[in-house]
Formats: sequence, C-alpha cells, structure tokens
Amino acid sequence: MAPSRNPQRIIQRILEKYPTPPDAPHRDYDVHDRKQAKAVILRKLKRRRNEADAR
Repeated sequence: MAPSRNPQRIIQRILEKYPTPPDAPHRDYDVHDRKQAKAVILRKLKRRRNEADAR
C-alpha cells in the first residue's frame, strides 16, 4: 500500500497536525466501542436535524 494511502499513517498525520487539546473534556463513552460511538453520532445528528427544522 502506498504511504499516502495507508489509513494508520493518515490518522497519525491528522493527529500530529491537530492534537487533542489538554483541556478537552473526556468523552462519556468508549470511542472504541462501535455501538456506543454509533449511538452518540446518531443522537448528535438527530439533534442537528431538529435544530435545522426549527429555523
């Protein structure tokens, strides 16, 4: 796989360029748990859709 197409390398470069700020709040779910992450993402998307509909 070409270095520019290697997913691990891409993520590494993103995290190097945009590190998590030290004062960032801790997440209340396990980002490595697919079901928990999906539930949070869907909840956020639903909230944004509802906000857009209210405008």
